[in-house]
Amino acid sequence: MRVAAIQYGNHDCSACIYDGEVQNYFLEERYSGKKHDLHHFEIYKQLLKVKEPIDLLVLCYFGDRTFMYEDGLKYLHIFLKAYKKKHGVIPEVIKDKRHHLAHAAGAYYNSGFDKSLVLVVDGSGSLDKLSFEAESVYLAEGLEFKEIYKNFIKLFPEQMDLPTETARLKKLHPSAEVHRESMMGLGYLYSAGAVMMGETALQAGKVMGLSSYGEDTNQTHIIKDYFVDDMMFHCREVNLFFYGYGPDNFKDIAQEIFGKKGINVTDEITRDNYRPYADYAKSVQKDTQNVIIRLVRKVLLATGVKKLCFTGGYAMNIITNNLLVETFPDVEFYFEPMATDLGISLGTAMLHWRIRTKDLTPRPLTTTSFHGWKYDLSEYKGEQVDLQGVARLLKEQKSIAIYYGHAEAGQRALGNRSILYTAFDPKGREVVNRIKKREWYRPFAASVLEEDAHLFFDIKTYSRFMTQCYKVKDIPIPSVTHIDNTCRVQTVTSGHLYDLLLELKKLTGYGIILNTSLNLAGEPLVETPQQALDVLAKSDLDYVWFPEIKQLIS
Repeated sequence: MRVAAIQYGNHDCSACIYDGEVQNYFLEERYSGKKHDLHHFEIYKQLLKVKEPIDLLVLCYFGDRTFMYEDGLKYLHIFLKAYKKKHGVIPEVIKDKRHHLAHAAGAYYNSGFDKSLVLVVDGSGSLDKLSFEAESVYLAEGLEFKEIYKNFIKLFPEQMDLPTETARLKKLHPSAEVHRESMMGLGYLYSAGAVMMGETALQAGKVMGLSSYGEDTNQTHIIKDYFVDDMMFHCREVNLFFYGYGPDNFKDIAQEIFGKKGINVTDEITRDNYRPYADYAKSVQKDTQNVIIRLVRKVLLATGVKKLCFTGGYAMNIITNNLLVETFPDVEFYFEPMATDLGISLGTAMLHWRIRTKDLTPRPLTTTSFHGWKYDLSEYKGEQVDLQGVARLLKEQKSIAIYYGHAEAGQRALGNRSILYTAFDPKGREVVNRIKKREWYRPFAASVLEEDAHLFFDIKTYSRFMTQCYKVKDIPIPSVTHIDNTCRVQTVTSGHLYDLLLELKKLTGYGIILNTSLNLAGEPLVETPQQALDVLAKSDLDYVWFPEIKQLIS
């Protein structure tokens, strides 16, 4: 049973084909070159290239008002016509607008847990008439996703009486504790922080990086002013939809929140002006993570379940993820690596495959899902260099992009589309930020031999998909140590990157390297070998290495 799902939305449109494992995954931005692309023209083209027919096509979208869904239907008809011409049949087509459930399914089935809580936190989920999902908690077991907690954003609150709408939602979600007092989801508060910094709403991760430079003061704890009660679950006062919805329509919201405290939206964070913005970024980080901690504590006490999956865009927040592990040491956590909306197609395909096949065999994620196609490398010629040669160059502080096999499907580069640099250069962050054309305050991740991770980090659970950060111990690794003495970590257990780290260990005594994504600022992760060489040509990168053919190009 081959199930395909297409995610329609206002950003990160994708498609996934699933049959017990991921068969194909396509993200629009990797082909269009436009970061967070909301269209699906290229997705349809890639689906037509797949040789094997699909049995079921699921269209996943936010709700009946989702404009990209209606636009996508026009191209769907063209796709189905072309599909029938190629395969002779048209697959069954169904719709599914359960956004948070798709997030939850992807995390739960990738975790391998038999029974677990699933926490979904993002900007907004599915639209139900006049309410958007904000935060959700499910109790997942097999095919059942029992709703434990649901918080909804008030869409156009002037159009409906709040008690009446709340009562309607409680009827629709009888097993859940239902709230409808929010004007924004927690993810959108983070988006407002990004816009305050001169970024788009989809660059919320930069708030997390800058927050470590801030000071925790009473004056900057402004986010708590936007919650109704001491539990801080329900955001009030700032109505997202008063300003108009869209990923870049947050400037007025940011000004509404931060302007009250005398800080204006800036065009750029510099070393001269960063201090107040860092303090408020710290406020956004601390106050939103406190909401998460309180909600998790609440549902753990209510259910007694000691396993929890965390997903939705906010689950990419490694500071909060680390805090969860520290706060609840008796709970087994799973942090979904494809937690943002680019994972919606994956979760939807997995859920419907299990519904149709009744196959509930645990399939824990052991390696990253892979994107797109494997490309012919035979035309790319440089200098023949093996693992030992690359390790020597890395020791000599050369920057090397590694291009191997299929690209990673998610947001993290895990060794297939990565830029590597020594972890021991005191100026390493400056060097690589210059290559990437990134902001000066952005941190870098480390890839480390899993068996050696304890040498460098205060590590409690392994992080094979870069979903956690750890405190750095006594061995100096300045290239990857953030201002708060933490590092986002990938613990590596096998494969070509593991072999390279072993060679590094022979030369330096340590199997650790700086690992960042193979792309330039504002661009998607590299998909094709030519795109990798384009990065080389446009930047201060020293080399691109193709391990499969042992070719090093400068």
